[in-house]
Amino acid sequence: MEDPRAVRSREQLMRAIAEFLEQGVAPTVTDTVTRAGVSRPTFYQHFGDLQTAYAETGLARVQQQLNLIPMPGVGEASEAQVTPTWMALTTHLHDHHAFYQTALREAGSRRLSDRIVAFIAERIIRVSPLGAPYRDLPAGEIPDHILVLAAGLFALIGRWLDGDEPEAPARMTERIVAVFLSFSSRPATA
Repeated sequence: MEDPRAVRSREQLMRAIAEFLEQGVAPTVTDTVTRAGVSRPTFYQHFGDLQTAYAETGLARVQQQLNLIPMPGVGEASEAQVTPTWMALTTHLHDHHAFYQTALREAGSRRLSDRIVAFIAERIIRVSPLGAPYRDLPAGEIPDHILVLAAGLFALIGRWLDGDEPEAPARMTERIVAVFLSFSSRPATA
C-alpha cells in the first residue's frame, strides 16, 4: 500500500501542473513546487523531470475524462452508437484545449502521445463495438488495426487542438466518427 503522504504530494503536484496548463503556461519545477507546497526533492521523487510530470498529468486527465464518458455497447458500430461518446470527448477537449495543447507540446511528442495512443487502443478493445473481436487477447496486446486507428485518431485530434481556437466539437466529432466507422468494415484479422 502506498504511503498516503506520497499519494497526497503527487496529487498536489499534478493539480499544480494542471492549473498552469489550463492557463496555457508550462510551469518550471520551481513554479510547480511553490504552488503545490512541496519541496523540489519531492517533485523529483515522483517525476524525475518536467516532461514526465507534464505527460503524467496530461494522461491522468485524459484517462479521467474517458472514464466518465459512457462508451457504446458491444455490437455493430454505427454513427448513432459512437457519436455521443466522441461528442462528449471533443467537447471536453475543446473546453480545455489550452491544457492539452500545452501538455502535448511540453511533454515531448513521444512520451505523452505513445501512452495516450496505448490507452485509447486499450479502451477501443475493452469497450468499443470495434474491439469485440479482440477482447480475448492478453492484456496489452494490441492488433495493428486497432493501434493504427488509435494513433490516427490521436493525430487527427492533436492537429485539431494545435490551433488557437479549434473548430466546433460537433464538426470534429463528425470527422472522427467518419474515420472510426471506416475501420468497422475492416476484417477482424487485419
